[in-house]
Amino acid sequence: MVRSKPINDKDRLGILSEQKNEIEACFMNLKQKGKIKTAFSFPYSVPFAKEVLKLKQIDGIISYLNLEEADYSEFANNVPFIAIRPFLRGTLIQEGNKVQKINKCLHYIDSHKKVLTKIISINSLDQLNAFKK
Repeated sequence: MVRSKPINDKDRLGILSEQKNEIEACFMNLKQKGKIKTAFSFPYSVPFAKEVLKLKQIDGIISYLNLEEADYSEFANNVPFIAIRPFLRGTLIQEGNKVQKINKCLHYIDSHKKVLTKIISINSLDQLNAFKK
């Protein structure tokens, strides 16, 4: 939602604070016109997630959530959440019983109370074939 180069909370939180009224008005307008139903933030950091959720027009968080990247577990249990990268770029399902590892990763995501859905990317035939079993 707010990017900076380099990505840092000091600048991003400042921009969020300075522009929160404009951000709120923009999303409210889009919702009222039927252009969007909900607005989720990809926060880049936990401190930003906490602040962006204070905006009335932000409906949830979309971020990484998997067995290794659990920083957003608190949010995935408390606010509407869309989980990205459940297999950590495929590294969590590379070795051993892939079907079992896939199931373990997906179960971890599903164990969070507010996860609405997950975004899974497949970047190799090997990964695709693991889903067929």
